[in-house]
Amino acid sequence: MPTASDLADEIRAAFLHKPFGVIKFWGAAVVPPEDSSLVVVSTLGDGDRLDLVIVTEEGRGLPSILSVWEPAGLERTERGIEIRTAKRLRMDDVEAWLDGAHYHHKTPAGVAAWPLEGEAALKLGR
Repeated sequence: MPTASDLADEIRAAFLHKPFGVIKFWGAAVVPPEDSSLVVVSTLGDGDRLDLVIVTEEGRGLPSILSVWEPAGLERTERGIEIRTAKRLRMDDVEAWLDGAHYHHKTPAGVAAWPLEGEAALKLGR
């Protein structure tokens, strides 16, 4: 089974600096779709956590760090990449985690939970 460090290397080789506009945690949009063009500029696998540093393609604003705990199942798609399973995800003030068969999503507006329905843990794409 690939480690977080292996996944970081694979993402670095296949997806670094490729523009995308969609970030989804278990099917829920983390940023408004196509609000701006984003790129992954660096990756790091540390223990069971994968960190992706994301910036706007134009270089505006501060970088965001997207962290994925216990990532598994990296897939390349026509529109980007997906990580099939994870224990927890966090980017800026949005966090998501698994609790049994339910997905929990926390934003500044509050916390919601709903049953998992086969969505990838993380999608980055167009």
